[in-house]
This record gives sequence, structure tokens and C-alpha cells, in this order.
Amino acid sequence: MYYHFGDWIPPPPFPHTNQSLVSAASYAIDLSNIIKMSELLKKDVKKEIYEKRLTKLLQDFHTSFFNDTLKSAGYSISTQTANVMALTINAVPKEHKLSVLKTLVDDIVHNNYHCTCGIIGFRYFFPLLSENGYHDIALKIVTQITYPSLGYMFNNPYENATTLWELWDAPFHGGDMNSRNHIMFGSIGSWFYRYIGGIHPNALKEIKISPFPVGKDSPVTKASASYKSMKGLIGVNWKIDDNFYGMNVIIPSSTTGRIIIPKHYKGKYSLLSANGFTIADFNENEFKHQLVPGITGLKSLPDGSIEIEVQPGKYKFLAKVYRR
Repeated sequence: MYYHFGDWIPPPPFPHTNQSLVSAASYAIDLSNIIKMSELLKKDVKKEIYEKRLTKLLQDFHTSFFNDTLKSAGYSISTQTANVMALTINAVPKEHKLSVLKTLVDDIVHNNYHCTCGIIGFRYFFPLLSENGYHDIALKIVTQITYPSLGYMFNNPYENATTLWELWDAPFHGGDMNSRNHIMFGSIGSWFYRYIGGIHPNALKEIKISPFPVGKDSPVTKASASYKSMKGLIGVNWKIDDNFYGMNVIIPSSTTGRIIIPKHYKGKYSLLSANGFTIADFNENEFKHQLVPGITGLKSLPDGSIEIEVQPGKYKFLAKVYRR
């Protein structure tokens, strides 16, 4: 599956990732998407064909690229992209997953919390960290201003970028292949909306609003995001401090919403209010969500977060932290 562009293009002096690995992983992602579409369209025969093809591909991927000669578990020469792609497509056997994830995180720490991926690895780098318990590291990386980073593009002594570069080290390259207005690393925008803003749109089912948790020392303590979906405007505005988590939400008509107030770094929530009315006292296990029209369900989740089911409308939630 060799194709010479591969993970176009990692920041020098970091090495390129095996081009065949990048192509095979990209094909696996295409197959996964086709399987999802086949399921939605009820094309059961097609789905079965692509599932068998994907299963074989993932087995071959691991056999071909897993490198057991390394000091720590990894794929090919264990670049960030190689391990990100292997984990993203679920090619890593269960017994190796934690080790490969640790190898990736160790490399990030070794490189002073910088991403060293090209366009393909970068697309999956931040979601993978957020989904696997390293959202705090993803936030630290995305707010870097030293090379290589998005912040470096507009915090460097050479150029003050106002749009995304094609190359991490654009000031040091000549020639035509060096755009200063490029969607190259624009996938970071979807990560902002989904993992910081918390908007998870789904045109066929309910809309989920679920910002990922942030720690006490996080560089992000508030966020506001909106998205004009085919159902209408989706909006979220949240803020956290030592005492509370506040979230304002807009759910458009002709759909429903599932709101997740993430766990708080200080501990469990004690009270929850909606639109000015106290609707839950978690100390007494009292739930009165019927006080606010549109709220149809409410429960505390095992990890300390709160799940709220709502009808279309505007809601203002305030969750206060239990104080001893």
C-alpha cells in the first residue's frame, strides 16, 4: 500500500512515518466508515463483506508493523503518527494497547509536550489523547507556542501568521510548496468543537453536549461554541472554577439533547440548578427535574458527572461542588 506522500509532512528534524503504514491505516478508516454507512442503509451483505476485509487488514497491519525490537511497544520506528494510527484503527491487540499508549505519551513528554505528526497523524492525534484519558495533555500541547506547534505559527521571530501554514517550519523553506493559507492542520477545529466545546451533533439521533473534563491547572477554564446544524442552532457556553461548573445550552427544534456536565476536579457535586430552580440535591438523593419544562431525565453517573435529558430549548445549568 505504499504511497510516497504518506503523513505529509512532519516537522523537521523528526522522521517520516512508514508510508505503507499510513496508507493501510487510512484504508482501515475508510472501511470503518463504509461499514457504518452500510449499517445505516441496512446493506447487511455489504456490511459483512467489509467487516471481513477490515478484520483481515487489522491483523495484517499488526503483523507487518508491530516492532518488538524496540525498548517499548510500538509500530514501525514508533513515531507518534505510527502509534496514533495503530491505536485509532484498533489494530493493537488488547494485551499491547496500554503499552503502546504509554509509548506515545512518553514520546510526547520527551518532546516537551509537542506533536510531531504530519497531516494524517495530526488529524487523529488530539481525539485519541482526549478519548483515552489524556485530555489534559492534549490541552497542554494545543496551547504551546514553541516549535513545532500551532502557536508557533503566530509566535515566532520570523512571521506573524494569520492563517494556518502548510509546513510547521514555513519560514525556512522556499519554493511553491509552502502555503501560508492552508487547511493542512485545520482538523484541530473539529477537536475544539467536540472536545472543548462539547458539541457532538448527530443528525439521525439526539444531540449530545459533553465537554471533556479539565483539571485544576488546565489552560482552559471556559469555552463558548455554536454550530448551525441541519436541525438548527446548537450552542454551549461553559465555565468552571473551584466551586462550580456552569453550562448554558441551546438544543434546536425537532430533536432532543443529552447533556453531560463533566466531573469536577474538586470532587462530587452537591446541588444542581436549571434556569434558576434547584432540581437536584445529590447529598439527599432528591431529584425534581420536573420543575423545569423540557427536562425529561436526570441522573448522577458513577464517574461523578451528571447526565441530563432535555427537549428542544434553552437551559442554564449550575452544578455546585460538595464542600465539607
